[in-house]
Amino acid sequence: MTTLPLARKAEGANEPCQYCLNLSREEFVRRGFEYRTFKFDMASVTRGDQTHQCLPSSIKASKHIRSLWQDPEEAEVLKGWLSRPRALQYEKLPTRVLDVGVGPDMDDTVRLHQSSAKGEALYAALSHCWLRGDIEATKTTSRNFRSRLDGFSVFDLPDTFQEAIAFCRKIGLQYIWIDSLCIVQDDPADWKREASAMDQVYANAWFTIAMHHSSNGSMPYKSLSLVIGEQVVAVHVRRIPEMEDLVHGQARSPAIGPTHQLADSNHWDSVVQRGWCFQERALSSRMIHFTEHEFLYEARGALTKCQCRRHWHFGVGLAGSVTAFVKRRPHDMDGVYRVWNDLAQQYTSRMFGHRSDLLPGFAGVAKLVGKTCAQGNYIAGLWEKDLIKWLCWRSREWQSSRASAWACENCRPHPRRIWWTAHDPIPSWSWASRLGPCEFVFESWKMTSWTEVAFIERVECRMDSGNPYLRVASLQPEDWPEDPCARYLRIRGSLYPCRNFTNSTPEHGFVSEGGMCKKEYGVVVPDHYARTWDLTRPILELLVDARKVGVEYCVDAGDDLPPNASQIYLLPLYECPDSMSKTCLILRACTEKLTAEALDTDEEGEGKWWLERIGISVLDGQRFGVMQHQELQNQVIHLM
Repeated sequence: MTTLPLARKAEGANEPCQYCLNLSREEFVRRGFEYRTFKFDMASVTRGDQTHQCLPSSIKASKHIRSLWQDPEEAEVLKGWLSRPRALQYEKLPTRVLDVGVGPDMDDTVRLHQSSAKGEALYAALSHCWLRGDIEATKTTSRNFRSRLDGFSVFDLPDTFQEAIAFCRKIGLQYIWIDSLCIVQDDPADWKREASAMDQVYANAWFTIAMHHSSNGSMPYKSLSLVIGEQVVAVHVRRIPEMEDLVHGQARSPAIGPTHQLADSNHWDSVVQRGWCFQERALSSRMIHFTEHEFLYEARGALTKCQCRRHWHFGVGLAGSVTAFVKRRPHDMDGVYRVWNDLAQQYTSRMFGHRSDLLPGFAGVAKLVGKTCAQGNYIAGLWEKDLIKWLCWRSREWQSSRASAWACENCRPHPRRIWWTAHDPIPSWSWASRLGPCEFVFESWKMTSWTEVAFIERVECRMDSGNPYLRVASLQPEDWPEDPCARYLRIRGSLYPCRNFTNSTPEHGFVSEGGMCKKEYGVVVPDHYARTWDLTRPILELLVDARKVGVEYCVDAGDDLPPNASQIYLLPLYECPDSMSKTCLILRACTEKLTAEALDTDEEGEGKWWLERIGISVLDGQRFGVMQHQELQNQVIHLM
């Protein structure tokens, strides 16, 4: 056993090293670079043409990690990864690409290239973080469109774009697609047309570049003196960055402000934290990640190559994963459910510059799944086939980048409501009606004995006529009755009247119950209990009683909870015959979304119940036993 003293020298000191050691966090010093004891056996290690018996055989030695600009071999290695069999396939070019100019006449000029209908070539795509939308150089608009076709200086572009262009030139690739440059940003028709082809743009690209950081990234190291007998060997030791967000696809809220408040969109400044970038990764066939310390490569749903050779992961959401699934298992219904759940769960955990981007930012993935997996029409983020099952989703709290010791699991912020408008009438039963993480809760492989107890009679949710995956169509009263001027599901089932009690309402704000926790919650209390209470009592007393006889439910949006003692309803969707437990939507009356045209559409005159969703819960059979006499059977519910 030997003690290794770790000298505190500047990281990346330019002194000659004899060996570089790869040590992960668990193997290295957790509290500063001080001392650590390692057990090892004496072994032969080669340095140049000489052999030294001083390093343990269990610790691998490798060269420094340098950027592809510092080490020409790195660029060749990366090009070799990209040039594997079946990777070099010419595909149809997008409507426009950026011609970066390759060959002996290469200069600092690039130009926007208008592709022909039959034009085929290799091209790359760029995935980048849109946090500089106010800078004209990052966008093509109707004002500068013609000049961009003639050519412009690469130095007019942001550093991220310049480095992506330089990399394409280095490997001899002529074209790259950058969304902000290749789509006319102030032309709604052009944006809509190009957005509908997003799945093909990224899937057909030779590879996608994800610029997490500069392409000049390198891995810092510390100098370590290894003493064995009379020999002293200078060793450079580097700590391998974990990069959980990139490698495992875990998007976490930046640690800005109190734990119960969500960080503003501007603080979500990483590619892996943005919703649009998640879709770009999921749709791509191959992806290169340039990070602060190294570059990584992923394809076929797996991240398998990196410079340090210590990162490896596979899963849904990585480059090539969705394409591989829809090609190999398009008729595996349980598989489709799990894949869609994983995709939606990861996607909704990310941030957007505009809350209305939730459906557009997922349209490419939805189109790819919808065209191959026989799930019926796409309805505001859900699928027509087995729609009752797809209604069973729940909101989750945002995950935090803070250490677990600093942040209470309960008081991390709930999702927030995306408010309904006639221009953007997102129905409450869609996960796109709120901003924040969600997951589907019906798993057929766990709930095979559960039976449906509600039935969808009609779907009245018009999607965009040009691209049904893009967004819910705006209300058009002038098109009535073709447009019913409402976006709802007509459901037949039972309703149970209840009362809502919550610690957070617009009237009273957040009500603290004596602790530091800032969790927003709602409690369902059966009507026959609440009718006997004195509702004029202090809110804290009512909450104590509500918890005793009621059931806490999973709220959809923490900023959109009904007032205390207000009327709500339970709508059971599934029932377990053995325990009589029921999976229920929590609903409330909906008036502001109701139009005269919508009422006239209800030709059968059964329009009493116009409700909207505020949460979901699983209630046990005993609870429903005492509520049995309150059941309103065989009701027609218009769920908006």
